[in-house]
Amino acid sequence: MSLLRRPPLRMVLVGLVALTIQTTFCATHRIDDVTPNLMLAMAISSGIVAGPEAGALAGFFFGMAYDLTLATPLGLSALTFAVCAFVVAVIKESITVDQAWWLTVSLGFAGSAFGIWIYAIVGTMTGRHGWIQRGLIKQSIVVGIVNMVLCLVLTKLQTWTLCAQRDKFKPIIQPL
Repeated sequence: MSLLRRPPLRMVLVGLVALTIQTTFCATHRIDDVTPNLMLAMAISSGIVAGPEAGALAGFFFGMAYDLTLATPLGLSALTFAVCAFVVAVIKESITVDQAWWLTVSLGFAGSAFGIWIYAIVGTMTGRHGWIQRGLIKQSIVVGIVNMVLCLVLTKLQTWTLCAQRDKFKPIIQPL
């Protein structure tokens, strides 16, 4: 059996590539002084494709990987990304089982904006000052727009990564 047929190994491989892009390309190519958040888009795409439980696990993995590169409290991104993936997946499943491009775009935008706000609120609760300010609105809009476009592509990638069935979006791997 090929190693790339195992979803956890696929997720690690895809996560490392995404983390490399996030910490190199995205960190240096800011849009209106806002850094795009590819790792958040990966988490949201996982929730859209694989459902609440597997999406939250993938979101936690992507967030923890991103946390290891940041000078913020360890687990802050992991918690935020897992919650975002879970909430987006629950909303998607309550609307429809099918995947429509407009739903992916809408959930990508809303989930990203939600994630930026949750990150700032939880960061402030952990003692970080100055994270909730006027620039947060611009940041959530810019990250939301970038991620809504990215989610169109990333849902296809995450379908392969998590071995999700395209028609029913039930993941083959189940959370522990």
